[in-house]
Amino acid sequence: MNVIARCIEFCASLDPAFTAAMQGSSVADIAALEAAMAHPLSDIHREYLQAMGEQPGTLAFGVYSTSPALLVAERPRTLLRLATDVELFAIPIGDADGDVYLVGETPAVVRRFDDSDPARPSEEVMAASIAELLCLPMLNRVYTTTQPLHASFIERERREDSLAHCQRIAELFAFEPYWFSTGQTLAARRGPLVLVAKQPPGSFLTVGLAGPEEFEWGVITRTFERELELKPFR
Repeated sequence: MNVIARCIEFCASLDPAFTAAMQGSSVADIAALEAAMAHPLSDIHREYLQAMGEQPGTLAFGVYSTSPALLVAERPRTLLRLATDVELFAIPIGDADGDVYLVGETPAVVRRFDDSDPARPSEEVMAASIAELLCLPMLNRVYTTTQPLHASFIERERREDSLAHCQRIAELFAFEPYWFSTGQTLAARRGPLVLVAKQPPGSFLTVGLAGPEEFEWGVITRTFERELELKPFR
């Protein structure tokens, strides 16, 4: 089973309407995108487009579109200038700012901005993989945010190894990582209790815990808060 098929299986397990809402891109449109880039699409990008390039199930990418026909029509010069390890993945169709790219071998999902605002970074890592981009929002929307108990935290001082420390605590509590966890995101479950911790490069660690059982949720939440020196985050 390829990665995109695994993402579809996971998302459909949480939302039965997911698969019926998917709409893939045509073979001709995918070929046109590849021709416009002047280098081959990565396997995972092609598999994504074939399955849900026009509509990613019941996920919402806001005012962004991944349709290859739109990418070719709106960004022909951008596509020609891409390095061989970069692919245009999505562009805004409304007021959003910054095109979204797949970068590197994995690849990571990166949004790049113009330089009109010198106070803003030139890019942000939206997800360390397409699997994280698809599966984590579905987990949060369908399960995490519907739990009666949930809390979000951010570390008081930024430390480069905070996510590794968080992973060690999670292991002590026997959390089982979801398969789409990455080097910058830990999504894990202990029974009905879900943990999501994120630390992109150069960023503060954020931690969210959600579940239905007050005693277990309270004990584990307080442990993470104390050991990682976290503060509440909204």
